[in-house]
Amino acid sequence: MIRRLRVTITTGARLGELLGLKWEDVDLDAKTLSVKRTLFGVEGGYPVFSTPKIAKSRRTVPLSRVAVKALECHGVAQDEERTRLGTLSHDTGLVFRSTTSTPVNRHNLMKRSFEPLLREALVASSAAGVEEAVGVVYEAEKHGHRLFQVEE
Repeated sequence: MIRRLRVTITTGARLGELLGLKWEDVDLDAKTLSVKRTLFGVEGGYPVFSTPKIAKSRRTVPLSRVAVKALECHGVAQDEERTRLGTLSHDTGLVFRSTTSTPVNRHNLMKRSFEPLLREALVASSAAGVEEAVGVVYEAEKHGHRLFQVEE
C-alpha cells in the first residue's frame, strides 16, 4: 500500500494510469515508466482498459529514487505472492493488482487505502509524522492532484 502511494505521488500519474500500468511499461534501469493505457472502469465484471484520451497523456514519466525502490520492493512482493498462491494466481502483468491478480477497484483503493492512510498521516502527533504528511500533500499538489478537500 505504501509503495503504491509513493509511486502515485512521486510520478504525478493519474490513478487510472497507474492502475493500467503493466510491468512491461516500467524500466527500472532507465528509471522511467510509460503511460500507454488507463483502467477506465469495469463492465460486466471485466476490466475496461483504454488509451489515454489526450495524446500528451501518452508519455514517459521519470521515476524518482524513492519510486524505483518502491517498485523494486513491490515486484519482489508480487513474485513471492505469486509463488505462494501457485496455480490460484494468474499473471496479468499489472503492476498494481488485487491479491487475485485482477485490476484494483479504484473506488475501493481510494476509500479503503489512500484516504485512511492520508488521514492517519495528517493527525500524526509526532513532528516527523506531520512533516511527512505535509510532504505528501505538497508532492501531490505539485503534480496537480487534490488528495482531499478540507471543509470549513
